[in-house]
Amino acid sequence: MDLKPQNINVWSTRIEEHCEKHKDEYSSITSYNQAIKSIPLIINEPDYILDDKDSINTLLILKSIEEENIKIQVVIKLNVDTNEQNRYNSVITFYRVRERNYNSIIKNNQIIYTKIDKFE
Repeated sequence: MDLKPQNINVWSTRIEEHCEKHKDEYSSITSYNQAIKSIPLIINEPDYILDDKDSINTLLILKSIEEENIKIQVVIKLNVDTNEQNRYNSVITFYRVRERNYNSIIKNNQIIYTKIDKFE
């Protein structure tokens, strides 16, 4: 699987159309804006990458952001068309998830990658 961060697009229209509807899930607009700015960090340093059992060619990326005390899920649609020269994967949406849901997402989807904590 070629999931290099440079091959993932975050379209501004996606943020406007899909992500802003989750704005109320954050404690403040500042927290929401910080989460948007954290998308590259989430993609580059995920806690988990999971194969979405409900959607073909879709990944779920989970990250706990300690400074904000929030957990974020980024959903990425993979472009698997091998005929395209400039293949890009796209962020479909992102949103805050509660602890119980975070753990349920991990339990109910196939883990592709998990971060190895240096303190474990």
